[in-house]
Amino acid sequence: MKRKDNILILTPHLNNIGGTELETLITAKIFLKNGIASNIDIFSPMMPSYFIKNLFNEDRIQFKYYPNFFHNRYFLKCDSVIKKMFKSIPRNFNLLQYFYWLIKKPFTKCNFVYVMCSTNQVYHYPIIANYSLNKVIIKHTAVGEYNNWNMLFEKLLKKCKVILVTSKKQKYDLVNKYKLQNVDFIDVFIENENQLNQIEINRDETFTFGMLCRISEEKRIEDGIKMVKKLYDLDYNVKLKINGIPKNDDYLNYLINLIQELKAEVYITLESTIVSPSKVTEFYKNINAFLITSNTEGGPNTGLECMAAGIPILSYDVGAMKERLEPFKKLFIADDLDSLLVNAEYLINFTEDEYNKLSVSIKKHYMEVYNNDIKFEKINSFFAN
Repeated sequence: MKRKDNILILTPHLNNIGGTELETLITAKIFLKNGIASNIDIFSPMMPSYFIKNLFNEDRIQFKYYPNFFHNRYFLKCDSVIKKMFKSIPRNFNLLQYFYWLIKKPFTKCNFVYVMCSTNQVYHYPIIANYSLNKVIIKHTAVGEYNNWNMLFEKLLKKCKVILVTSKKQKYDLVNKYKLQNVDFIDVFIENENQLNQIEINRDETFTFGMLCRISEEKRIEDGIKMVKKLYDLDYNVKLKINGIPKNDDYLNYLINLIQELKAEVYITLESTIVSPSKVTEFYKNINAFLITSNTEGGPNTGLECMAAGIPILSYDVGAMKERLEPFKKLFIADDLDSLLVNAEYLINFTEDEYNKLSVSIKKHYMEVYNNDIKFEKINSFFAN
């Protein structure tokens, strides 16, 4: 029998289209579609953008956020003064936010709290401290060092129902380094799974690489640019399509200047525009391989989307990519730019038949191990009681 719970989803930001934003919205949609929830409140500290609020036209999803005065510098200073008076309060625990939720909780009807956060983010602790922690599920969207944790945060985490990460390795790190026993792993849900699975990828005469991500420093997009430049200088017929929203203008301008300095404008294009979920399949239809050159990731989401579509992925050993691509890791996973280039050359030299067989194998691996139904069955068990 399907449950009809009300779920509060916490997410750090909803101001543009990025991996965490998409994972938040897609997860909410999956919960509603499969009967885990009847209504969902999505809370982010800042007001969501108009584009985000209208991305999924769903009446049962309501967006919540802090009142504007919470971001006023006098309000923030007040929080700092209180902490000086009560030195036992951790520096990165916002006490005024805690009291806000203490007052708000009786008027917030929810059976579970589902938290989207990276391991370094702390925005959610003043919120979950007000709820029954056995009804709180933490989903780490990115896993790095845990230098923001303190005794209070570790105590809260240990009492949560479950802490979810994206890969077995991430689970191993949490269990062994930080002695957390309530950890499990589950990969992300993807939108348009059926449409992606129906894409037929062909080996074109011009081999086109793609990068679809937030344009920010941690994505190391310059490595993709430099790799394609080297391939072009080796007389390969290649292109690179980069698309995403810039986190800041400085990094965007750096990439634009780099492309110009390399005189690569003809075969490397960079578009700083939003690609909505409904348009993602069009992007993938026009590439032959996908590049992931980040220095930190949880997944990423785009890696699973490419697998669903049967697109070869050349990736650094980041996030969950090595585990996702286990049957293909010798071909796809690289330690640095030089080995990424070697893998790219090898892939480009595939015959059309070899390339097509590889594409079918990637798609088959996704459907057998990572399809949404498998992931839903697992996550559904955490809401059982």
